[in-house]
Amino acid sequence: MKFKLLQGILETGTTVRAEILEPRLMEIRIESSKIRKWKRLNSFPLSFLAEKYPEIIGSVTHLKSGTGSAYTRVKVPEELTLQLAYLLGAMRDGSLIRSKGKHWVRIYDSANSTWVESLRDIFQRIFEVTPHVRYQKHIGEKYLDISSKPLYYMISMMVDGKLHKSVPEIIRASDIEIQKSYIAGFFDAEGHVPSANVKNKRARITFTQKDESSLRFIISVLEGLEIKCSSISNYSFAIYGEEMVRKFHANFGLLNAMKLERLQIMSTSVSKSYPGDMK
Repeated sequence: MKFKLLQGILETGTTVRAEILEPRLMEIRIESSKIRKWKRLNSFPLSFLAEKYPEIIGSVTHLKSGTGSAYTRVKVPEELTLQLAYLLGAMRDGSLIRSKGKHWVRIYDSANSTWVESLRDIFQRIFEVTPHVRYQKHIGEKYLDISSKPLYYMISMMVDGKLHKSVPEIIRASDIEIQKSYIAGFFDAEGHVPSANVKNKRARITFTQKDESSLRFIISVLEGLEIKCSSISNYSFAIYGEEMVRKFHANFGLLNAMKLERLQIMSTSVSKSYPGDMK
């Protein structure tokens, strides 16, 4: 996966710098004072490595958009893990923003819960970056925010440039556990566990998304786990009944505390599932 990410970034023509494994530095020939500086800082233009040392591309560990301390240093993931799949699902309620030379990655939490703090921990583990948790008081919404060109492009590559349209190919091509983790992130971002249903003990949860191909993919995975779903109507589908909600709860580890608590009330006999166990 790492090579595809780097190749995709190169194809965009954007300028990013790369850090490589220390032992591979010995292979870089000092042909100018500029290269000497790059080697001393372990900070090379990615395009330079691709052109002069393509055999070293696999040794790239981190990307950044410049050499100063103000530039975010981002780890390049080696493979698609459960936590990364979850994060890509959570990005269905996020944004990739490019404006006036700046690049932002954001994820929103309209419920104003602790969910975004949990997502910040996942960003730290996967990318070795720490996004800011911000709060928009006028609409009562928390969101996760980080300005980083490398992170912007890596996530864009992983979602095929279609953040809110279709399920990424790397998810579709992965095993069931990766797909389940993606759907857990998707539900934490876009799923609904109405408080009225909890109060009245009606077991019903819904997935909502304007892209129907994403909903069809989720239904196919759920039905493969013998979780019955309604048909799609008005960009959503539902899971009805205590047994089906219990099966959903048992199969998908959620991080959104509010949704998890409501699911627990609906399916009290199900043991708690901890996304923190994902690797």
